Amino acid sequence: MTSDYADIILLRHNKEDATEIAARHSRVPIINGGNGSKEHALGAGFMLFNIKHYLGRIEGAKVGFYGNAAVSRCAKALLPILGYYGVDVFVDDLIRIFRFRRKLLMQLSITG
Repeated sequence: MTSDYADIILLRHNKEDATEIAARHSRVPIINGGNGSKEHALGAGFMLFNIKHYLGRIEGAKVGFYGNAAVSRCAKALLPILGYYGVDVFVDDLIRIFRFRRKLLMQLSITG
């Protein structure tokens, strides 16, 4: 098994449930490097890094999502995380095509 050779596994796979399946069978942590059309965890980490780099902080930042954020895997992964940092989130949905799914917005409200 791969966990005999690694302390942590970064998994990128085209199946939606690949990371969940791997986590059930692995003895080491699994990092979601992107799975199917779901979130892109590495992309979220990269965006968090950039927010910190450019603003000098994450806590209390005001983050706007523009463009087609509702289908962005990075944005879908980042949105729930931002709640933990007390970030104010703005989504440009003026023409009603940028809306995040209700489940994702509920995750954000649960985390903060």
